[in-house]
Amino acid sequence: MQRIALAFAVWSLLLLTIAGLAMLALPEVGPPMPRRPTVRSPMEALVPEREVSSPSNARPLAPDQLSGTVAPEVVPSAPKSPDAAPTVDEPSDAPSPGVDETAAPHGERTLRPASTEFGGREAAGREAAGQGLAGQGLGVLPPGVPAEEEGLGLHVVRSDGRPAIGASVRWMLQRDLDALQAQGRDVDSPDPAELLAGSTRTASTNSSGFAMLTSEAGTMWLDARMGDQYGWARIRREDGGYVKLVLSRDTTLSVEVLDSTGRARAGVPVVLRGVDCRAIWSGKTGVDGRARLAHADGVIQAAHARFQDLTLTVDVPNGDARVLDRGEIPTEAVRLVAEPGQRVLVWLRDAHNQPCSKPTRVTLAPVGLEADCSARRERIALDGLAVFEEVPPQSHLVVTAEGTCSPVPLRAEVQVAQAAEANVILAATADMPRVVGRFVDARGGPWRSFQVTAFVQMGGTWVAQGSSSTGDRGEFELDLAPLHDARGPVTISLVARNDYGRTVVAQPIELAVQPDATRRALGDVVAADWPILVRGTVLDEDQRPIEAAVVELCDASGRPDPRTRTTSDDRAQFVLRGPAPEGEAVLVHAVEPETRAADATVAMRRGDWREKIVIAVHGRVRGTVVLPEGAPSGAVIVHLVPPSGTHLALSVDAVGAFEFANVEPGEARVSFTVEGFDTEIFVLDRVGVPRGGVCTDPRLAHVDLRDRVAIVELEVVDERGEPIETGWVGPVTTTRTRGRSYEMLDGIARVVIVRNGPTVQVSADGYESVLLQSPTGRVRVQMKPSGQ
Repeated sequence: MQRIALAFAVWSLLLLTIAGLAMLALPEVGPPMPRRPTVRSPMEALVPEREVSSPSNARPLAPDQLSGTVAPEVVPSAPKSPDAAPTVDEPSDAPSPGVDETAAPHGERTLRPASTEFGGREAAGREAAGQGLAGQGLGVLPPGVPAEEEGLGLHVVRSDGRPAIGASVRWMLQRDLDALQAQGRDVDSPDPAELLAGSTRTASTNSSGFAMLTSEAGTMWLDARMGDQYGWARIRREDGGYVKLVLSRDTTLSVEVLDSTGRARAGVPVVLRGVDCRAIWSGKTGVDGRARLAHADGVIQAAHARFQDLTLTVDVPNGDARVLDRGEIPTEAVRLVAEPGQRVLVWLRDAHNQPCSKPTRVTLAPVGLEADCSARRERIALDGLAVFEEVPPQSHLVVTAEGTCSPVPLRAEVQVAQAAEANVILAATADMPRVVGRFVDARGGPWRSFQVTAFVQMGGTWVAQGSSSTGDRGEFELDLAPLHDARGPVTISLVARNDYGRTVVAQPIELAVQPDATRRALGDVVAADWPILVRGTVLDEDQRPIEAAVVELCDASGRPDPRTRTTSDDRAQFVLRGPAPEGEAVLVHAVEPETRAADATVAMRRGDWREKIVIAVHGRVRGTVVLPEGAPSGAVIVHLVPPSGTHLALSVDAVGAFEFANVEPGEARVSFTVEGFDTEIFVLDRVGVPRGGVCTDPRLAHVDLRDRVAIVELEVVDERGEPIETGWVGPVTTTRTRGRSYEMLDGIARVVIVRNGPTVQVSADGYESVLLQSPTGRVRVQMKPSGQ
């Protein structure tokens, strides 16, 4: 019995073990076990798991930090209503005020055209190439995963917009840059090609011009080359997952500075300026007297100066200068003359005799030429000091300073001596009026990392004044110079924007005049979104995107409101907000960025929120050529050279008509040649091409070439008298051994030749060539087999 009882116990234990294992294998029932700690109150009240956030050090993701990698194909998104939930493609206009949307340091962002670095060189407009396209890639990443771990999508295009297929790509990550710095290398503003020469990270673009690069948080340098075209960018990887790189011709601008005896001058500042005197590049000559701008075409293109006359000058008042027509870069060094000069030191003091701590713009110009931007020179004073070098002695100059230390410009005259540097002290007599406050929403939440600008109403328009960024508590401090000498109340409007297109604005604030108050506390400034939201694209007349176009709202009279101003991105898209209009109509104004000479205004109805703005940028040139009767189609070639110097050519059709589209506006040169002949038989200079229209030059309507060309009927036969249907006819040169091919109809080939032109050759495979001197009418040409 004991053995039976023991066996029964063993079997029972075995059965219980099996049952337990079976229970473990059964599917889980009931509520799932929480994957994160569940927070409970003292009363043990359950909190839904979706409302519980685990303690984590992961930084919050900003709207453009989700997924920015772009696949080769771009799928347009369908229009959505204003109330629809925002997608990754269109970052939300309403981020939570509690989310820390810290912007990248100035100069490191390349997702917006206005803030890309070019190796420390000043550039403007779309400025390089790293401009963002969000939401077209691999989708939203899991929560807590930084966007930089996804990789970087690179799109490389030629200067004409076509994809750069097979371009060689190199890049460096933050770890690579840190290693170079540890070796003593300068990685802040070198030649990118030289810096990346030692990179081991390489790739090639595919048939769409795309390449996927490995990435990590921090700074990245990257470049791409295809033949003689080159492009590069420096980005912060946290700012996005996509970069567009526009290639341009890789050239070097070399500047040589000599004195009157021809000796090289070292340490002389030189500057390259646009037509508006805005600096595009500046540098100093080395011991060989030369300063070099590597990859000059890319820098000029980034500064939107491709078709402008540029000025290269010694960076001293009235320094020697050289004009570069249409931004053309000379193949030889540009030679400038500069005699040895003295230094002018400008010291800036505030009203308490302390050095001005904030950057201040200082201008040095000859007396009477203060308003002439080509004669004056500028420096930015740091820590209260601005230095001008190599200033010609015996110069009578005026120094002016405008900045945050004084509410009014400071001015003084200086006489530069022959043998001693000049010191100028500019001291403010009054403190700069300032307003301080906090930007908050209706619930008191701070607007963090917003760029706040104070607009002051002057003469019926809004004029921008001080600007600063809000801190973690939404605090800001703005300079308001108009408060210094105001005789009545001053109305200000505070507008704040962040990097994701969000705009908030405070109601106009009226400040009473308080002569003794230099610091006005506004307290908590409650801001809300403007009621008008407009999204759209800016295109040219051929539906091509226009990048970096200025877009703004207008009032009922059509006057633009500068408070609403924004720019289109590299996809030509824009987002702007504005105040409620007086009526139902909303006017949106856009300005083309290249020359600021083309713009467009569209009217929308209140409630519309998407708009396509078409700016007529290019022109058309059409005309008709009159030829002798019987001329074959395509016999005459029309050549057009616009102001940029590019060359366009096409053949006239069967009735002699021709038309060029997408022509750069300005004065063009039109010429005509016979196909196969190099000599121009007719030239029209100064043909005006309008923006967005058709050239109306009457000379193009009836270009009569009948007295300049002739129709020749060639009967080309072999030794037996049989027609030779395939051959070539025309003049030959050292580089062209055959003329144009001819077509025979009923044994006759009709060709167009230049009257009294060069000798015409008739050739065919397997036959000896025949030369004809100024043939006319009908000519029988009998060919002999070659070798006989």
